[in-house]
Amino acid sequence: MTVGGAGRSILAFERRYSARLTDAEFDRLARQVGKAAAGREPAACELLGKWLADEQSDTRRVVILDAMAASSCLQAPSDLLVELVKVRHADLASAAARLLVLSGAEGEAALLRALPAIGSYARYRCLSTLLYGREQLGEEAVRAVADLTEYGDRDLRTAGLTVLALRGDGSCTDRLMGSLRRRDPATREAALKALAVVGDSRAVDAVLARLEKDVVRGSDPHSPMIDLELTYLARHAELHPEAFERACAAVAKNWRRRDSAELEWIRSFLHQTTPEGLRSVGIPADAELQRMRGHVVDGMRVREFPGTIEEIDS
Repeated sequence: MTVGGAGRSILAFERRYSARLTDAEFDRLARQVGKAAAGREPAACELLGKWLADEQSDTRRVVILDAMAASSCLQAPSDLLVELVKVRHADLASAAARLLVLSGAEGEAALLRALPAIGSYARYRCLSTLLYGREQLGEEAVRAVADLTEYGDRDLRTAGLTVLALRGDGSCTDRLMGSLRRRDPATREAALKALAVVGDSRAVDAVLARLEKDVVRGSDPHSPMIDLELTYLARHAELHPEAFERACAAVAKNWRRRDSAELEWIRSFLHQTTPEGLRSVGIPADAELQRMRGHVVDGMRVREFPGTIEEIDS
């Protein structure tokens, strides 16, 4: 930002003034300016942008970025935000990443280009900020997230799979199938969530095989694997009715292995499955499928990233 002599004097005053504040005082001041910016005061947004460009303290930059995000001041230069994403201070990197995401598709693309070159923990934090986005990811972005998910550590994989679940599409199904084969239960569960929400029918055989293994074991109170597998197979029952019927039959056969939480889910969503066996298995109605899908989405909102995920369009 270019400023004249008077502008430079103002900035010099601001620097001297803010330098005398404690971090707590600066935090309160930034929040006050953010509230003014949220009230549609252009000068307040401009002031936050000036502070961000001029400030050298990582802690204070985080405060400024948080105030900008909360007040929808999204005009910070993307090249500055990308540079901040690359710093070693993970809180600062993720705060800058969030502002890039909130700025729209171009900001997200810049973030995704930067992620492979930064440290693993900061990469996980920054990738998670994609959950602040409100639109479906484009094809190139889906591919970039899938690449990061495939080669990252467990935290990065589960974060990336959650992003694909909530902002991806069926084009990532083959990558989700790869994650389904991993030994790590958290990765398999995250992959199943994504398949249950956005996966296309290519994974039917893989998910059915997984369910037929899982259902003979006792219930795991910490993991809703069978619920997720049944949700996915129900979504594709119209094209693959035989797979859905086999899944319901396997659940009925192993009814006594299910705990109370699983039985409650089955009674709520799969009325045709009972301890005595199967009634006539029909294709679930669209309203029921949407309810099952919504149950998965709500679970992700509460468990993985509370407070960051917008409701997904049906």
